[in-house]
Amino acid sequence: MENNKNRKTYNQNTQRCGQSTNFQKTPHQFETQNQGHTAENQFNRGETFERVPYQQVDLVRGPLQQYSTFNRLEAALILDKIPDIDGREGSDKLRAFFRRFDLGTEEWTDAQRIRALQSKVEGKAERALNAALDSEEINAFGSQSLYAFVKRKMIAILENLDAKEAQAFDQLFNGLKRRQGENIDQLSERVYGVVCRAYPA
Repeated sequence: MENNKNRKTYNQNTQRCGQSTNFQKTPHQFETQNQGHTAENQFNRGETFERVPYQQVDLVRGPLQQYSTFNRLEAALILDKIPDIDGREGSDKLRAFFRRFDLGTEEWTDAQRIRALQSKVEGKAERALNAALDSEEINAFGSQSLYAFVKRKMIAILENLDAKEAQAFDQLFNGLKRRQGENIDQLSERVYGVVCRAYPA
């Protein structure tokens, strides 16, 4: 009698379990057991959720445009081998920097190259790059690429600054003489201006 009672209880439990688990699991379904009951985690039993494939994050994502998928590790290794510049290197070293930068990034898009360039400059070089990007000529750079225009503009700005600094340094070295009719305040302002050009911050 007791065995029949146990067998009946077992069959009832088995039937209830079968009803509560009567759905087919697929590899893309979430397990419903031990799920939280917050609004974000609520879903119907057996509901299938589409998995979003892993997407690599672009190294050079910036305001210029959205970039295609880009290999962050490869880009980081390339940029790590290129020294930073601050604009005080002189014309020869500046052009050597761009030769190395161009070689390492020749397969990148213009937007990727400009964004990467922003990570390699500081001081005067950073100000020159910003001036090139803010230039009104940037909307009419013709057949050349955007990066080529920015590079050319940046080099011109830095070389022009170098020439002015060299001229100012020569003036200080040779001595500044008071001009005819120039008072002390005017002379001091002129000296201050020459010093600032010779030794820019």
